[in-house]
Amino acid sequence: MPKYNLFNRIIENSKANKWQEAKKEWVLDHIYDAKEAQECLCGHYPIIEICVIRNKINNEHLMLGNCCIKRIFNMPTKRMFVSIKKVAADMQKSVNKDVIEYAHRKTWLNDWELSFYINIWRKRKLSEKQMNTKIKINRKLINEFSKGSEGKLLGLFPYFHNDAYDKQHYRNAEHPACQHSSTE
Repeated sequence: MPKYNLFNRIIENSKANKWQEAKKEWVLDHIYDAKEAQECLCGHYPIIEICVIRNKINNEHLMLGNCCIKRIFNMPTKRMFVSIKKVAADMQKSVNKDVIEYAHRKTWLNDWELSFYINIWRKRKLSEKQMNTKIKINRKLINEFSKGSEGKLLGLFPYFHNDAYDKQHYRNAEHPACQHSSTE
C-alpha cells in the first residue's frame, strides 16, 4: 500500500488496488477557479485553483489542488491556469500549448483551429485576419473554460458537483510532497 493517505484515497476510488495501476486510471477532467476556498483531497486548505480528475473505468471524480496534480500525476495544470487567466485579461495574448492540446482533446477546438493556433502560437506579428481568428478562438476557449459541469455559463468560475463527493470523507489526509497536512 502507498505510504500516504492521499494515495490510499485515490486507490479507494479506483478499480486497481495497487498505486501504479490505479494511477493510470485517472485523467484530467476539468480545471476551474473556485469562488470560495476548497480543500484538496490531501487535506490542504485553502485551494482556489481546482483540478478535477476522472477515473476512466468507473467514472469517479476527485478534486485536487495544483500541487498534488503536478507532483502525483505530472499534469501541467498550473501553467494552464496562468495561461487561461492571461488570455482572459487580454484576448490578443496566446494560450500555451497545454491549453490548446487540452481544448482539442475536449473537442472544444476542431482540427483546423488546433492547426491554426499552433502555427501562430509564437508569432509576434499577425495579420488583421489572423488576429481576429485568434481572438475568436480565445473567446471560444475562455467560454468553454467558464462552463460548469452542467454546461451553464458561470463567468470564470465553473464549479464541480458530484453527489458522491463527501468532503468529510477526505479529511485528515497527508501529503508531504506539498509540505502540508490537515489538522482536525
